[in-house]
Amino acid sequence: MADLTRRASTATWESMKAMLSLAGIREIKQSQLTVTASSSDFYLVAEETTRRVIVVHLAAGNGDIRFKYQRQGAGATAVSTNLPVIPARYLVIDAEKNDKLSFFNTSGVSVQIFFVEIE
Repeated sequence: MADLTRRASTATWESMKAMLSLAGIREIKQSQLTVTASSSDFYLVAEETTRRVIVVHLAAGNGDIRFKYQRQGAGATAVSTNLPVIPARYLVIDAEKNDKLSFFNTSGVSVQIFFVEIE
């Protein structure tokens, strides 16, 4: 029975990914942030109509950028033990105005992170 559940879950996941790529996006704002070597920085969601933020970075290593989300800007910034964001893939975050997206750069060089706020 577990095998059937896993296949159904995989099918649902693939269906959701296909819907996202076919749905298109309605861009509200684009921005970028440069996180310097071995430090943290954050992006504050700017627009009232934003419902999601697409995040991409092009660093070389799988653990170069770490991510932490804070609702309405509350809480500490990201640290090296937070969730790694894999490069060359995008991350979609449910967010609204004034939500704080924090990033920590574990690499020895500055890394640019790109954002698109969407409806």
